[in-house]
Amino acid sequence: MARGDEADRPKLSVRRYRLGLWAVAVISLVGAGLGLIGRSMSHSAIHGGDWRVDASLIAVTAVAFVVLLVVLVLPPYTARRDRLVAQVRQARSDAVVIPAYSSRDLWSEAVEAGAGTGGIARRLTTTLAVALVGDTAEIWIRDDREPRWFVRRTDSRVELRQIEMGQTSQLGLRISDGVRSVSFVPHYGVTNTIGSVERALADLGEDPADHLAP
Repeated sequence: MARGDEADRPKLSVRRYRLGLWAVAVISLVGAGLGLIGRSMSHSAIHGGDWRVDASLIAVTAVAFVVLLVVLVLPPYTARRDRLVAQVRQARSDAVVIPAYSSRDLWSEAVEAGAGTGGIARRLTTTLAVALVGDTAEIWIRDDREPRWFVRRTDSRVELRQIEMGQTSQLGLRISDGVRSVSFVPHYGVTNTIGSVERALADLGEDPADHLAP
């Protein structure tokens, strides 16, 4: 498998990436909390209520909303992913299957590969599976009876990249053989982003240390 110039390959610092995620999460939570409390205080000052009680109620409501969102949104996504993985393994019993999600790039990559775009969202998240069979990486989309397209692994380059997922982006991988390519965010069960990326790199025959700095 072509790996390119290892010395020139930029590496992502795992520690820096995780700290960045924590920083974004903390800033978002603090900002949301201050906004809720400020709004509650303003409302209480006008209407003569107890702002602390109002803030507590708003905070509890916000947490309940987030929990409800996770409960309602995540199960359909994971169930869809698991069904696709089972479907691919039934067709390719000897394959190593990487469950994944992708967004905008996948539609363009399907067009460039001359493949159909049915079931691939242009802006929203698409569930896919990358099946490693021999010297090819097959791309499967939900309800496919055969791979949508493939990338030749013998001539491919694997690289880290930020994959746009709706209004945000997540750390993922891009495999390209110079003719066809696929970009995706690997997601194995409940592992975190870095853990899934490390596992996908290993499944692809790559050394995670070549891509991820400590």
